[in-house]
Amino acid sequence: MNTDNLFELIKELNSQPVKFRLKLKNKDKNLTWEDWIINPTGNYIETGQTGPNIINKIEYIEINPIEEKNIGKLVPKKMINHSLEIIKIIESKNINFKQCENTIKIEIKVEE
Repeated sequence: MNTDNLFELIKELNSQPVKFRLKLKNKDKNLTWEDWIINPTGNYIETGQTGPNIINKIEYIEINPIEEKNIGKLVPKKMINHSLEIIKIIESKNINFKQCENTIKIEIKVEE
């Protein structure tokens, strides 16, 4: 995996109304959904409550492309699916991904 492309992708995805979570290699469960993800320095990735984590300790990044938009107290939330836009951005960076039901998963494979 080209980490430069991954870090460019992370920067670009932060302008999108999606959620992120990480799966660390040494943890059994995914971490909580977060509003942002960054590459603070070097080979590290960080989310709202997680990190910074060195990239080779991350199994995958998961993206929830469904935006829940509040439009009023008496009206149900509007669900907006941004999958097509997100996939287009990921493909532009030549990064492999899997679409799993309502999420997009980017497996992290780097040389250690």
